[in-house]
Amino acid sequence: MSTQNLNTIVCTNLEEFEQHIENLFVVRIPDGVTHIPDGAFKNGHLIKEVILPASLETIGNEAFMNCDKLETVTCLGNDLTEIGDSAFSDCTSLETVTCLGNNLTSIGYCAFYGCISLETVTFLGNNLTEIGQCAFHTCTSLQHIDIPNSVTSIRLHAFYGCTSLHVPTLRDYVR
Repeated sequence: MSTQNLNTIVCTNLEEFEQHIENLFVVRIPDGVTHIPDGAFKNGHLIKEVILPASLETIGNEAFMNCDKLETVTCLGNDLTEIGDSAFSDCTSLETVTCLGNNLTSIGYCAFYGCISLETVTFLGNNLTEIGQCAFHTCTSLQHIDIPNSVTSIRLHAFYGCTSLHVPTLRDYVR
């Protein structure tokens, strides 16, 4: 089933409907896109997976905010430089984010606020300089985070309410 020009799905039984639904919940941004606008997928309650192109440089404010079924975000490249304010805020099912690559320089205010299923965050490279205020606030399942030496600013309450986070891991990076 192609979803590029999809306007209507006609299903005659529940099983057929579920097969179509599985295909509809993966959002693949086309190659060549460099910016996801503010609020582009906000309140996308049926989105389960997002695949971002190699060309992507920035994710706008509230771009995926409140996509409460979103589980996985994958970047196919390494050009992402900025994750905007509240970009993934309240994505309560989000478990895996693999787009924190070499060129990422900043994570915005409340970027992952309330992502209660997020367990591990790993940053690749050494260009990240700032983790915004409340960036990982209330990520209660977050157990481990590797913060590169390039980080010069961890804003107020960046990890507030991260009750599963091993404190010595974070303490080593607080300046």
